[in-house]
Amino acid sequence: MISDSIPWREELWRVADRLEKKSQQQRWTDRSSFIVERDLMTSAYAIRRLNEARKISDALAKTRVPVLRYERIGSIPDIWDRYEIWEHYDLENGVRDHITIPHLCNQLIHSFVWAINATEDTNLFVGVYVASENERAKHLYFVPVGSVIDLCRKVASEDIGEVQYQRGTDGVMRIVSVKVMEEDYDDSIQMLSPHATAHYQEQ
Repeated sequence: MISDSIPWREELWRVADRLEKKSQQQRWTDRSSFIVERDLMTSAYAIRRLNEARKISDALAKTRVPVLRYERIGSIPDIWDRYEIWEHYDLENGVRDHITIPHLCNQLIHSFVWAINATEDTNLFVGVYVASENERAKHLYFVPVGSVIDLCRKVASEDIGEVQYQRGTDGVMRIVSVKVMEEDYDDSIQMLSPHATAHYQEQ
């Protein structure tokens, strides 16, 4: 249970800033790859726990994150060849998809297939190919780093203003509604910003 969400939100801001810098970094090292992997997993864990603890507004919790999905065409990747993603998935025919926040977080946290991707022309980091152990037999996702950055900042910037509780017939008190401060509410919060999905839209 997360009792105080502020430190987690502050860390999400820092993660977003680091990932943004990495997306503009030209000199890449093994350390850089580690930082990206660490920050993506840290952000996924923090967002999942905040969501499970009802520290995210209902409106934002309904956000569906844009990704590209690649169907499996080869054998199911195992620990020996999981990095050879071109052998297992149809990378030439990505399908635009939207997945829920919990689904995205679980893909990153429980990733079995993991590959950082960069553009061919500038060689700048643009996202990751990822598939959890449970889904590797079906498909692979490409998650644009901009989408993760944008989601981190949306979660980090929320100011929860109203939480409604209700005791069920079983006698257990539960949270039934979470809303942001009224002046901060924006219908567009359910959609990721255009700049965050630019790479996704270009595919």
